[in-house]
Amino acid sequence: MNDKRIEKLPRWARDYIEKTERERKTAVDALNKYLDDQAPSPFYVEDLLLVGEGTGPSFKKLYIPTRKMTVEHCNVELNILLRDGKIDMSWRTDDEINHRIVAFVPISFQHATLISIDEAKKF
Repeated sequence: MNDKRIEKLPRWARDYIEKTERERKTAVDALNKYLDDQAPSPFYVEDLLLVGEGTGPSFKKLYIPTRKMTVEHCNVELNILLRDGKIDMSWRTDDEINHRIVAFVPISFQHATLISIDEAKKF
């Protein structure tokens, strides 16, 4: 809303809008302070979030203090472990009984896909 439209509103509505805008600014400031005060870690999640800082979303990075991370998606479990100056990766399906195969498919330079054989059959 522009200022002229807000000025035409009743006093209680203008007060409510002002209070809501202050609360939003306080929440955005608190989020940014939390993110700025994080200790860096080799593992992090970065995402575009629409928090109201500008006209569009902002990149926000959330560090995860760990040496090991697991990612589960489409019946594949990828384990990433930092050890002795290297990154170890192992993968498997979540089907322990049948020991389904997971394919490592090179896509392009330094890019590959992990896909369970069951998911590959769908294509």
